Amino acid sequence: AAAAGAAGTAGRSSGGGSNGSAKDRGDPAPAAGGRDAGPLSPSPPALEPEPATAPRYTLVHRGSQDGVSDLTGSWSDVRLQPASEGGTGRPRELALRVELPEVQTAADLDLDITARHVSLGEEARRYTLELDLPFEIAPERCSAKYDRGKHALTIVMPVLPPPDGGVGVSFQPASAGQTEAEARAEIEAAAAVEAAAREAAAE
Repeated sequence: AAAAGAAGTAGRSSGGGSNGSAKDRGDPAPAAGGRDAGPLSPSPPALEPEPATAPRYTLVHRGSQDGVSDLTGSWSDVRLQPASEGGTGRPRELALRVELPEVQTAADLDLDITARHVSLGEEARRYTLELDLPFEIAPERCSAKYDRGKHALTIVMPVLPPPDGGVGVSFQPASAGQTEAEARAEIEAAAAVEAAAREAAAE
């Protein structure tokens, strides 16, 4: 009977007289050293990508649609070439060269050409170019080539003729000039004056 009473007392002591351990109650375990770790610090913000930059480019005119020789286009030019003397100012084609020092292959480029606009982007967003063209071109006949050694993209764009079928804006004189009849009358008048001068000299 004494042993049974002791066992009952031990049972009450372990099960009823105590609320149990912190682990049994579901309370969070204290941090090492007996202190609470506190809230976790937020992770640093992600770095923003560098903004894309416009690459250096050269746009030149090549040839002439009116048959006048035009040799002004060259890669040393830094602006649009003027129309050749006697020409209409409408070239046969436009040549665009874009310098891309950090691009290794043409596969990294995204090129879109429309009749009056060229859009160029780079996969890593290091370069972007939006360029309006001075003449309407034929997008389906354009060609592009990337030189890996010089890190330069060359785009050749054929220029369409004017919508009216002409060769462009040409010089129009203010008048049609002297007619054939007026020219004959002027010659006859000059001959008469010269004859009268000879007669006066003979007298």
